[in-house]
Amino acid sequence: MSKTILGGTIDRERTLSLLVLTIFLACGCSPQARKDSACEKREGWDLLPEILSRIVPPKFADRDFNVTDYGAARDGVTDCNPAFEKAIAACTQAGGGRVVVPKGTWLTNGPIHLDNNVNFHVTEGATILFGTNFDDYLPHVRVRWEGTECYSYSPLVYACQKTNIALTGKGTLNGQAENSWAMWPDKLKPGTTTNEELRELNHKDVPVEDIKVYAKPTFFEPFECTNVLIEDVTIRDYPFWCVHPTFCTNVTIRRLVLDSHNSNNDGLDPDSCTDVLMEDCWLDQSDDCVAIKAGRDNSAWRRPRPCENIVIRNMPSNFEGVAIGSEMSGGVRNVFIYDCNYDGGNILYCKSNLDRGGFIKDIYVRNLNVGKARILRLRNNYHGYRGGNFPTEFRNINIENVHIKQGDDETISCQGVEAAPVYDVFIKDVTIDTLEKGPIMHLRHAENVVLTNVSIAGQIQPTHPPMMPPEVGR
Repeated sequence: MSKTILGGTIDRERTLSLLVLTIFLACGCSPQARKDSACEKREGWDLLPEILSRIVPPKFADRDFNVTDYGAARDGVTDCNPAFEKAIAACTQAGGGRVVVPKGTWLTNGPIHLDNNVNFHVTEGATILFGTNFDDYLPHVRVRWEGTECYSYSPLVYACQKTNIALTGKGTLNGQAENSWAMWPDKLKPGTTTNEELRELNHKDVPVEDIKVYAKPTFFEPFECTNVLIEDVTIRDYPFWCVHPTFCTNVTIRRLVLDSHNSNNDGLDPDSCTDVLMEDCWLDQSDDCVAIKAGRDNSAWRRPRPCENIVIRNMPSNFEGVAIGSEMSGGVRNVFIYDCNYDGGNILYCKSNLDRGGFIKDIYVRNLNVGKARILRLRNNYHGYRGGNFPTEFRNINIENVHIKQGDDETISCQGVEAAPVYDVFIKDVTIDTLEKGPIMHLRHAENVVLTNVSIAGQIQPTHPPMMPPEVGR
């Protein structure tokens, strides 16, 4: 090749490189260009409108399938499970619509399995009683149970790999767990695989298909579903976690009433989901009212889907704040919590341990009025320590415009470790009127913690609060 041709090629490449660099700098360096151009990356609260625009409840054909037409009886004694199954099958085969449960008491000996384009509608004045024979919830179905994918009892209302599904209406669904599932001394059926053994199967990377357990079922678990709605229903006395969408996209949860006080009765637990809205829910339960999750340890690392784009708003007085974890090995990000007024709890409680891996980051909280609460708890020493080889990343936590009448001990607690500090915590315009007990701060291994206009019991807190000394032996 001649020098002239080679030189021309080089000149053209240089010219093209300079042109690309000029365009890049024009897009990236000018503040106005960053504001107006398509290359702008939205962050923080600017992401919220786009996320909400994608969370759209499914729509259903204007067709009703009354369960009485398929043999259901409202006497509370006749098993309506076969009739429910037939009505759901007819609805989806017709292209979708509503399966209607009218007023009355209806017994189902076994789970309700939803299908494509089905809105299972429980009319006001209707009560569905779930039978208490455990074998009726077999055969095993695929679930994620306490963060481990496995096969177990069917959730009471279940769907797997379905599109456009809903559970709606102002009726009641009663799990009747207090005198059945809740009688077990542990979370799994006595004489079968224990919780510890299940976690060992997780850590040994045993294939999901080979893990079959007999664990207390969740109440509502759409699994790998798209376009999910649960709205208006009352759910009582459920066996385990209540609303547990897993690996789902576009989920709307609103105006629910949950009332159950058995052990491990979490309320709303989205798990490795994308684009979820939770709002206006009355949650009276015995464990976390909202816990955002993303799987546990090896089981989640094999399938590392984060829980992301989660919106929580307009929660009423008995709300208790938001927990993230402790099952979160796939990561949690882009969580927005706002416009809630409630009596007490935590503003934000993030719990993990040094073996869980994953991340909790890009969390945004604002416009809350709370009776008694801690502002923030970031905990990296939750149950399950196995050596501390995979600490969780905590980063970019934002809390602003919060009023708390009465603070609690460790009002702001961020506990990282030397190998994995907590990074970038910003708390702004927060007032706590009185403090019941101290200490106010519990900060260790945390970098760039910034408090702006944070007043606790009449005292403005330092912008850069001091760290506590490292723990002995850590």
